[in-house]
Amino acid sequence: MALEIKMQSRSFAQENGEGNAVLEESWRRTWWLLFITDGTFAGVMRETSFRLSNIPTDVDLPCEEREYAEGTIPAPKSLLEYETREFSDAEIAFSSFTYLIDGARIISAVLPTISQPGEYSDHAATAANAKLVG
Repeated sequence: MALEIKMQSRSFAQENGEGNAVLEESWRRTWWLLFITDGTFAGVMRETSFRLSNIPTDVDLPCEEREYAEGTIPAPKSLLEYETREFSDAEIAFSSFTYLIDGARIISAVLPTISQPGEYSDHAATAANAKLVG
């Protein structure tokens, strides 16, 4: 259903947020929680991928929980800003939620390399290490 209503698009939060920054943030968080949950279930079920991992998305990243709870939503940061943070002249702080999203993205990269349960895979270990070290 999320894909049918195009929740994976940045514009979804803007178009359905009714001009309310907290509601827009709620929509962003909903998308990313669906992404994380989909990845978690794939890992538990020993799948080699999960549906949302291959869906192009430009949904902005969630802010810190404190900001969300207080209703003081800053301008959102993009996934591209996160992915290129090492090359930025200024240090940019990202929310802890962003690092949870990155964990799910790492899972999506590593799942296809997983062997049978109990088997060691050098390829899986190398892929996981490359994603973690960045």
